[in-house]
Amino acid sequence: MAYDIFISYRRRGGFETAKHLYDLLTKDGYRVSFDIDTLRNGDFDTELLRRIDECRDFILILSEGALDRCVDPSAVASADWVRCELAYALEKNKNIVPIMLAGFTAFPDNLPDDIRKVVRKNGPKYDSYYFDDFYRRLKSDFLETKPEERGDEDAYVTQLLKRLSALKSVPEPTDGQQAELGETYYELGRLASLHNRPDMLDYLPQALAIFRRLAEKEPERYRVRIAELEPLVRRNRRTFRLFTGLFLLFAVALCVLLPAGLLYWIVRAGAAHNYPLMAAGVAVLGGVFALFVYLIRKNRSES
Repeated sequence: MAYDIFISYRRRGGFETAKHLYDLLTKDGYRVSFDIDTLRNGDFDTELLRRIDECRDFILILSEGALDRCVDPSAVASADWVRCELAYALEKNKNIVPIMLAGFTAFPDNLPDDIRKVVRKNGPKYDSYYFDDFYRRLKSDFLETKPEERGDEDAYVTQLLKRLSALKSVPEPTDGQQAELGETYYELGRLASLHNRPDMLDYLPQALAIFRRLAEKEPERYRVRIAELEPLVRRNRRTFRLFTGLFLLFAVALCVLLPAGLLYWIVRAGAAHNYPLMAAGVAVLGGVFALFVYLIRKNRSES
């Protein structure tokens, strides 16, 4: 999958805002790389840099103390992923969009040379009370990427299904690939009702199962997604049980009331000495019985 926007953030203080922006931008048609730090063990030089190379826009979430490690002389630069991401994005002349959250007042004066140019970058003023205005300005005035057109939703679903197939074929997926698989399941499940595809509703519990497994290692990271999925899964299960109950009720009515009605018809025809009508009733009843036997045998042979 190619990406348009890369979001860099500190887990402490920046995760909620980064996740919120990811959800909004993704729904608006942007292809956003967000939760990549689960891929970093051994994959930094390939996956992370590849994603930054693909992106035109680089959003930097600056929470309180976000750059403290960058100016700490005792910190190992290569182990600070935010610094590595920012330095590479600056080197590749990406469109850097810093977003300063509450508590981040200004850039430190002693930033290292590889990220010092970030002080000249501008971003929209973040205000939780006027978030809609902030988000509108972010898209219109600061992002160079235009959202992907999704005029053909069927083509979008096809694209998601292809991505799902590719992710499921990975023999030993990393946590990051598992998270991407969960997000793909989630998106397909969300679109199921819009496309009248009840078979895709099963993707929501699969997504929930994936995020619950990942949350065993990092509960804070996946807490928001789990909270979103749990009510959706419960609602779909209630809907499934309702339709199942209605179907069983209809099946019982068909299996009981139809033969009973036919028997009543035959008895009444016999009492009235209307033998042709009685013979027709017996023939119809025999046909219904033969159909039931055929369906039962067919079901057993297929199972």
